[in-house]
Amino acid sequence: MIAIITVHFGKEESILRLAESLAPHLSTGMRWYIVDNNEYTNAEHEAFVSRTPDAHHIHASYNGGFGAGNNEGVSRAKADGAEWCVFLNSDTAVGPTFRETLEKDLAGERGFVALPVVEDGKEITMGRIAYHKGMPLGLRDTGTLTEQRSYVHGAACALHVSMGDSLGWWDERFFLYWEDVALSWKARALGVSMRIGTTRVSHVGSVATKALQYDVLSALHARNYLLAEWAYGSKVCALTWGLYALMRSIVGAMAGNRFWRGVFHGIAAALRGEWGNMHAKRVHIGIEAESLEDPVGGVARMTHELVRELARRPELARSLVIHLYFKSHVVPGPWQESALFQCHITKPRWFPASFNIHYHMWMPLMAYWHGVRALYFPNYMLPYTWVRKSLVMLTPDVGYEMFGTSLPWKYRLAYRLFAGRAYQRATRVMTLSHDSARLLPSAFHRPTRDIVVVNHLAVEAPEAENLTQREPLFAWVGQAFERRHVREALEAFVRVASTHPNVSFTLAGADKYTPPYIAQKVEVLAQEGLHVTYTPHVSESALKELYARAHAIVYVSDAESFGLPPVEGAAHGAIPIVADTPLSHEIFGADAVYVSQPITVAGIEKAMVQSLTRRDDASFRGRIQARAKTYTWSSHTDRWLATIRDILS
Repeated sequence: MIAIITVHFGKEESILRLAESLAPHLSTGMRWYIVDNNEYTNAEHEAFVSRTPDAHHIHASYNGGFGAGNNEGVSRAKADGAEWCVFLNSDTAVGPTFRETLEKDLAGERGFVALPVVEDGKEITMGRIAYHKGMPLGLRDTGTLTEQRSYVHGAACALHVSMGDSLGWWDERFFLYWEDVALSWKARALGVSMRIGTTRVSHVGSVATKALQYDVLSALHARNYLLAEWAYGSKVCALTWGLYALMRSIVGAMAGNRFWRGVFHGIAAALRGEWGNMHAKRVHIGIEAESLEDPVGGVARMTHELVRELARRPELARSLVIHLYFKSHVVPGPWQESALFQCHITKPRWFPASFNIHYHMWMPLMAYWHGVRALYFPNYMLPYTWVRKSLVMLTPDVGYEMFGTSLPWKYRLAYRLFAGRAYQRATRVMTLSHDSARLLPSAFHRPTRDIVVVNHLAVEAPEAENLTQREPLFAWVGQAFERRHVREALEAFVRVASTHPNVSFTLAGADKYTPPYIAQKVEVLAQEGLHVTYTPHVSESALKELYARAHAIVYVSDAESFGLPPVEGAAHGAIPIVADTPLSHEIFGADAVYVSQPITVAGIEKAMVQSLTRRDDASFRGRIQARAKTYTWSSHTDRWLATIRDILS
């Protein structure tokens, strides 16, 4: 099926002309999708639908620009089984042989096809580009460009679904203009086939964007050219034109010229890395994202899931800009080409990669430059260099460690200076459970503060329930701190295995004992014939497989802020074996097997045996799984956004 996708910006006279020309060609093998990107009310949208009955209509949740609108159409078309996506601007029209020639153009192809566009007697197509005067590098009436700079015009083009998936479709950060050049340069770099078709399309000439002010257009062109050239083209060209245009725009702006005033604003936006609709009144917030670069531990997992969930909500770009601050490299993800996010590397090329310099100097300075009003610090510490509004994640563990003796002195000092300041000075402190909120004052040796908000962590539950009887497999996952009693759990397993010889135990996670204990102990037990294995690192897919096989997750800890592994296991239908603490009851209620305090080998053994007797209790495990599934990343993100909005109010 061939999907025709058109983004509608509200100029109905032009799109009705396109509708009339397309009507004879539409059938089950060729469908037309209109994405209403003009933020119509529901009544206005329904009225427009009645005037274009041959199309499949999509009422976009917000005006995300050309790229976001087309990508929304692509998602719908792919769900309907489209093989090709053909993009036509709302100010184009097709001829009587459109379907016949288009099918010939696409037959046997798998790449990127430019459809010749005729405008005012001129043909605009791959290898040719025409802009109004003053556009970057004087690219007006330049004729045929070099092969490296040829491109497919976004007004009329076709992209095979498989190739579009490889390229990532349209970059939503541009809002308007130059996203077709960026996609073409990316396609050429990846070796995607690019050719000119024979299907001619007429073009009226930017009808959809003529309503924009002259300085708005010049700002978008200047900003988008610089960002596209820097990211995909030549940095030398970007710098050369940027310096030239900056001098011209300063003189022009001082003389009151609106075009050059717009160019100046566009260059300033490019220098700030400001993507998306630069003229929308959006609030800038920031997230410290260094933990994503080394995705080990709870902070990395929590930050990754938060950012990924935010990326699933492009409508937030209507009111927010979220800056992600990485230390040395941008981690790949859906945030890279989203208009909601702006990704920044804080480390200059000539500086070494240092967390302290990133956290306490470069990131705050960049956030000030970007106009960030509130900054989220998931790594427990609030820099003295950040004096604007802040949200800091804190747990009682940090307080215990900064006043304890388990950490080296320099880390304890850093926590006292910066985590202590976070508890005292942050606009809001986020913690992960009500039990943690109760313990924070005693852990930090400070009076209770009324700025603490509770935001439970979450799990990614499997799509299908798995309540079938499991093999008698115990699993432990996490970092083996002494408070988590992994040593005692192994000794308890030895006792259980003496009376239940078919049981097995799999351990996965870093050994934090001093000296390391787990690997050597597991090797000895395995030589004695017990079914026990240990791996210090486990992939995400292997972890999910372990959760799906295990009948119980052993996670007996004296103190946690939340404790993800038993909740993740429970979401897959495994029985949580946990310590009898207020936190455990807050999370699991009656749907767990508890180890009474104080924690002993005998107590863990008793809980393990009890879990074996309930291994085939589908009702019990069903309640466990249902409770765990209430801890969703969507709800976690909702609470995070509510806290940010409260901070900004």
